[in-house]
Amino acid sequence: MRLVMASNAAVLETERRTSNIETAVRTRAVSRRVNPLAIHEAPTEGAKCCQRAERSALAAAVARRGKLHVCMKRGIDTLGAAILLAALALPMLLVALLIRVTSRGPVLYKQERVGLNGRPFTLLKFRTMRCDAEHSTGPVWASKNDPRRTRLGAVLRRWSIDELPQLVNVLRGEMSLVGPRPERPPFVRKFSDDLPEYALRHGVLPGLSGWAQLNGFRGDTSLVKRLDHDLYYIRNWSLPLDLYIIALTPLCIVTEKNAC
Repeated sequence: MRLVMASNAAVLETERRTSNIETAVRTRAVSRRVNPLAIHEAPTEGAKCCQRAERSALAAAVARRGKLHVCMKRGIDTLGAAILLAALALPMLLVALLIRVTSRGPVLYKQERVGLNGRPFTLLKFRTMRCDAEHSTGPVWASKNDPRRTRLGAVLRRWSIDELPQLVNVLRGEMSLVGPRPERPPFVRKFSDDLPEYALRHGVLPGLSGWAQLNGFRGDTSLVKRLDHDLYYIRNWSLPLDLYIIALTPLCIVTEKNAC
């Protein structure tokens, strides 16, 4: 009887702490939406406490996922990427030929991105810009109607066809079909300086599609809102949520207004 009472007390204490953490996270999320300019201010002790609480909440959310769920997600990623690559092999070959004959340079564009636990990896894309696009400027965020795009590249980017080679990244285990979109190291450093919670995105594999993208936050859109959606996905991840995002991604591409 004492053991049962002690066990129940431990469970109640754990639930109380989890509730406190989730309350702090929600408070932080609301404050960030109410005053997005606060990201440029020096963090107060209260803000630091909320950041620690959010990190703890996300770490707890990731830890709660059993090995079975992780293996199932990896299985869906591998099977889905293999099926899509087989089904899209001929269209992808046609795109590669069109890139080759319409502009100078390689068919594939290889770019360093930040992945799981902050580890860099080489992301693959169909090349959509001139080879010297960043020769004189260095890393630059793509913009609407970016003049660096090739004529074919503008079409590929509008319909997200340029992202299809990342199915190979999924097969390699560097990406997932669903997760926060990976960014380049210079942008990660800048965003992390502005938003300390930004690094929390790297607690899971980056994705080919994601909750933020499904809700219209891609390209030149609000970084704060994109981060909110990424952290929501990490906190609430489930296989049904992944399947929901995968199912709606084609519709999202068709109705997309922020592709650049």
